[in-house]
Amino acid sequence: MDRMRFTILFCFLMLVSLSLFINVFFFARQGPLAVNYGDSDESRPPVDVNRDSRQRDCKCKEKIIINLGSKNKDAAPIISRKPTGDVLPDRHTNFLYRGMSDLNPLKDILPSSAIPNVFHYIWCGSRVFEFQHYLSVLSAFKIHRADKIVIHFETMPQVDLRRYNQWINDLKEEVPVLVLKREPDMAGCQTDDTKKLDKILNVLSDHGGIYLNENVVISDPHFLIRKTQRLYLYLKGTVTSQATLTTAIVQGSIWADRTAVTKGISSQKFISGLLNKTDSKLPAMTSNCITHITHSESNRSYCLHIDHTLYPHQIWERKDEFGALCRRLFYGSEEIRVPAPSYDTLIPNIAHYVWMGGTEMPFLAYLSVKSTLNVLKVDAVYLHGNEEPKGPYWDKLKGNPKVHFVFRDWPETIFGNPVNDYSHISDVFRVDILLKYGGIYTDWDAVWVKPIDDLRGYDVVANYDWPDWHPPFPDKFNMGTLLAKKNARFMHYFSDTMKRYEDTGDWYYNACLMPYKAYERHPELLLVEKHLQVICFDFKCHPIFKPGYKDPNIHHLNNATFDWRTDVYAVHWTRPSPPEFENENTLRQSNSMFSEIGKYVLDRK
Repeated sequence: MDRMRFTILFCFLMLVSLSLFINVFFFARQGPLAVNYGDSDESRPPVDVNRDSRQRDCKCKEKIIINLGSKNKDAAPIISRKPTGDVLPDRHTNFLYRGMSDLNPLKDILPSSAIPNVFHYIWCGSRVFEFQHYLSVLSAFKIHRADKIVIHFETMPQVDLRRYNQWINDLKEEVPVLVLKREPDMAGCQTDDTKKLDKILNVLSDHGGIYLNENVVISDPHFLIRKTQRLYLYLKGTVTSQATLTTAIVQGSIWADRTAVTKGISSQKFISGLLNKTDSKLPAMTSNCITHITHSESNRSYCLHIDHTLYPHQIWERKDEFGALCRRLFYGSEEIRVPAPSYDTLIPNIAHYVWMGGTEMPFLAYLSVKSTLNVLKVDAVYLHGNEEPKGPYWDKLKGNPKVHFVFRDWPETIFGNPVNDYSHISDVFRVDILLKYGGIYTDWDAVWVKPIDDLRGYDVVANYDWPDWHPPFPDKFNMGTLLAKKNARFMHYFSDTMKRYEDTGDWYYNACLMPYKAYERHPELLLVEKHLQVICFDFKCHPIFKPGYKDPNIHHLNNATFDWRTDVYAVHWTRPSPPEFENENTLRQSNSMFSEIGKYVLDRK
């Protein structure tokens, strides 16, 4: 009997074990689950169609969450995965908190006697806030993880008249701890280092913290200095006198605890105190703030002074340590920022034009469409507009089965901004058309002379305009020829610039300048092909692949080194149209480089 009971008990335990094993195996195959018995259908989250790809990207763990707190016992459970780990909003992952996982509170949260983690900038005079100043603030925020960054000013840091240098506005959106503080007593400090040092000492005696010159970038965190020093100086340049020491401090940095700088001390007394210590030598708590171009593995400093105006394009492919540091600050990684082709998909072999108003099509526009058909060999040409063109040249084109007119109404607004100027319609349409369909956008006065097959692997291809009159922009785009894959990422950023669309003022602001600002942020998403088109203005052509192309006195119309047959993909006559293109008869009777291009397009089959 005992043996039978033992056998029955053993079998029962085996069945229970098998059942548990099956359940564990089943749930393991399904993955960790979160079960939430919701009170109503409204409490259930929508299905996230992007969840799987996002989870692959975030490399985060998942945990089981079971919520049995529902009052509705009949409701079906909502089953969803809940990620844990370092999933943060984009604005955080792009900046400080992306690198917070290595912080140790016992080591990095310093006692009250330490130098406060507050950075102070003394902004003197009425000046434009440039890219190097922007990088300096980012270094305080991202590398030293500042608790607060204060820019003290009498006149607010400026945006230039052409609105290229919008870096101060960018900081307002990107750095949550930034404080802009107007001060009444800063007159003359732009030209007098003694007055500037007086202001610096006044601020540090009130608050303690770190003064940083606006041209200085921090390359590494300074936790040990903050913890062990009362007063620490980074000096820029050679010190030979009281005056040079003042300048060296003002162009460098001061690190001071809340008691290190005596209240009301003058810059002269402060400098004398430094020089008179230890047999008239500088105190030991100093280091050099070196010029950024000398920073290397063998000549390192935590303090780098940028001694000239810096632009983002100057750091994209820079291969030294300074370039890597700047890319880490601006882009979030040290990778070289260059575009690369991908041949999984190609730029669609279709051409797009915008035609509004139904006016008569001129011969140059006819020649442009013929170039997409005869030279590029496109599969289709789409004319987008509110009314078909008129005239004999359109009559010739619309009989071609590859040519299509697509009705598109006047846009009226873009991101709520009114669109009234006729010349701006193509600026608005071109972005939307290429996002939806991809392809080859072409202005009516641009003519293709060479196939683009070798460019179609890139996401977006464009080139610069002839921008000699648009500083401080380093360059600007001419989007009269623009190639893009469908839904290309850069085109989304281009579209975002339309949120600041302006219907009045300079026509080139929306179409030429703002795309450059998007390109600065994402240079790896667009190929600048300098041979894509040659701009011809006032009958003078300006290839941007030639030296001095921004000089209005230099042109290459009859220069043998500029061969339209091999050097370029398209020629673009921005203003005016050449007389050779009045009609086909005039073209055939002309003998010039422009007429050669027109004959080549018409005769090519």
